[in-house]
Amino acid sequence: MTHVDIVLCWVTVHGGSYHALLHLRDRLRREGLSCRVLLNSSPPLGLQIGLDLDERQIEALRQDDIHIIPLERMGDALQSAGARLCVFDSHSCATVGLLIRLCKDIGSLTAQISTLLADYTYHGADYLLIQHPISLWFVFDYSREPRAAEFAQAKGIFFSGNIFYEPLPNTWTSEIRTREQFLAKYEADADKPTCLWLPNREDGLKAAYGRVLEQVRQAGMNVMVKLHPWEYKQICHGFDPYGLGNTSAGHWGAKAISERDSSWALAFCDAGIMRGSSMGLELPFWRKPGIYLPRSGRHAPWHHLLVEMTQGCSVYLDDLDNLGAFLRSAWPLLHTDEVYDKAKRYTMPLGARAAGEPDSLALHARHLLAIMEGRAEEFASSPGGSTQAVRRLFEPDIPPSFYKRLRPRQRLLHAARRLVGLRPPYTV
Repeated sequence: MTHVDIVLCWVTVHGGSYHALLHLRDRLRREGLSCRVLLNSSPPLGLQIGLDLDERQIEALRQDDIHIIPLERMGDALQSAGARLCVFDSHSCATVGLLIRLCKDIGSLTAQISTLLADYTYHGADYLLIQHPISLWFVFDYSREPRAAEFAQAKGIFFSGNIFYEPLPNTWTSEIRTREQFLAKYEADADKPTCLWLPNREDGLKAAYGRVLEQVRQAGMNVMVKLHPWEYKQICHGFDPYGLGNTSAGHWGAKAISERDSSWALAFCDAGIMRGSSMGLELPFWRKPGIYLPRSGRHAPWHHLLVEMTQGCSVYLDDLDNLGAFLRSAWPLLHTDEVYDKAKRYTMPLGARAAGEPDSLALHARHLLAIMEGRAEEFASSPGGSTQAVRRLFEPDIPPSFYKRLRPRQRLLHAARRLVGLRPPYTV
């Protein structure tokens, strides 16, 4: 392999969203940078040959400098690339940290980028491209990650949005291109609206799953299922998470969208239905309304935050059995670009929320280029080892209502910080 400017190295690969990396690769190429993509093929976290991709697709990707390789070969591939900058995911997998240290040892700059708004594991990279200041609040205050203080060791922290939230279709491994093709493949009625049911990992065996499907059908609409990414992984790679011998969709008599077609499902559905799925935060990027159903238990505070962050372009039903009547009476759910852009204030950095402003791909390209050209300080903040400096980066962006979702002890601590003047006022 020839040397390149940037390598995008992904260890935890969700087959339905990895194509966003390929879109980023194309954007970087337009900036004049050579860019190689390395995707893990080892189970259970990688794209498995013969399951997620066939040999023909793998060869086509390889010709485009996109390589699907086992995890044990990733270190050698990084060394042979000789890249000035190596970019990694921010999942909790320890292997990411090992590969970052290897790249540092051979003299490469390193960076990590966001995969989710509320989940970012720091593995020691030089630079962090984080989705939004709220992401840091989740790490420091909501989830109380034990290693949160390590974020202060980064040379620079950027707020870059999230390429995985952008409305980017998979044109590499999915054959779908039109709504007609999508509906025909999944045997849906082209004359009916289509609702996309987005169950989380906990929904698979619950009767509510079947009731959602039944009520949408009784309202005279198509209903399809986009499985949780980990269910796709488990089913495709030989696990059986629910002991059903089937997907949760199949168990309840529905059609599951193929993971490689999931971006097209978002493009061509008319609404998303959720109980606790974080996909609700992505729907505003697709200009699609969300319908939230009630959720109880230990994840209820997260559910309430999702509803708050998408207020204006989603509705909350306090009884699942009201879904059918709501769909019959309130359809179509029409919202303006203004309400979708307003919802994005929780998921996109200031100055990159509305039409005509930079998207996450543009921000990532801008920030990665700045790192390579030695001018990261134009866009990044350097915490200089201070956790208080990291706090100053995110606390002004946190709505006061968010603190109500913390555990009682954390609420008291933050009330005390506010009283003594350590917590700055909300300014966004």
